[in-house]
Amino acid sequence: MLRNIKRVPMALLMAFGLLLSACSGGSSGNTGAATGDGSTAQSKAPASQVNSSSENNTNENVQATTRIVNTSLGEVEVPANPQRVVTDFFLGHILALNVKPVGSNGVFMQNPYLEGKVSGIEDISDNLEAITGLNPDLIVTGNAKSYDAYCKIAPTVFLDNSAPVRDQVKELGVILGKEAEASAWLTDFEQKVTSAKESLSSIIKEGENVTVFDGGLSKDITLYGNAHTGRTIHGELDLPMNENVIRSIDPKVGWATISNELAGSYAGDYIFMAVNAKVESFDYTSDPVWGTLDAVKNNELYEIDGYKFYFSDPISVMGQIQDIVDMMEERALEKSKK
Repeated sequence: MLRNIKRVPMALLMAFGLLLSACSGGSSGNTGAATGDGSTAQSKAPASQVNSSSENNTNENVQATTRIVNTSLGEVEVPANPQRVVTDFFLGHILALNVKPVGSNGVFMQNPYLEGKVSGIEDISDNLEAITGLNPDLIVTGNAKSYDAYCKIAPTVFLDNSAPVRDQVKELGVILGKEAEASAWLTDFEQKVTSAKESLSSIIKEGENVTVFDGGLSKDITLYGNAHTGRTIHGELDLPMNENVIRSIDPKVGWATISNELAGSYAGDYIFMAVNAKVESFDYTSDPVWGTLDAVKNNELYEIDGYKFYFSDPISVMGQIQDIVDMMEERALEKSKK
């Protein structure tokens, strides 16, 4: 039976705890559309539009120092060429556009896919004093509850952190004045996605499907659709879901928790199992449930690092795609030699 409790790796729980505790403090305002329960609705932000003008600049030959961008929370005047950007959720997005923020949330700075890219960036932990001390000229946030407080420090732009990565890159390109970089990244991304799909098409045959789980041999495991850990696998790579997964998961939620003993009802021809890679790895072949599954018998169960697949920024998504291709090609090569 489906349940409503989501299991995530311990490292991810710790990361969420740090982020949520930080986001709940230091906020003096609440913006956006109010919902019935008093919370703030974070509606999908449309692609930002820009007016390249300064009210105080009457000489058309003088380059404007600020621009007006339109966001889901209204118009915001931002620097034409921001130099000291602070962000909570969008570190990887901004780095992908060749802009290095001066401050970001430590949870995202620990992203394995950003290793070697975050030196010199201060951990703000969503602390208002820490942010103020960095003298930012622009703040980019995914936390609507902190928006008003951030606006008192510097021009602040809110982005929907659940929007598709392509939309986020386009919008940030406008906000940061990096439209050319955003366009180049999107072109490169589409080429790599196309190449990855071609590589996987020689492994995953027509009519076969893929299932994404989290939890290993735990009593309760998480089943993913086209969201969270399944975002890259089912979303970007378009690897087909098992029909029972499609029927059982609310697409607005993207996941469900099931009893381990029901795994066979949802298991595809290929299985990706998210685990806490630092401390977990399981013997599926000798398990009375998992050992009976075709994917296990055919050596087509792949353990992936659940912590790495938590991140959804452009650099991480690109890395996740490459990880999937590499592990499946390596397994196919091993099997071909037997």
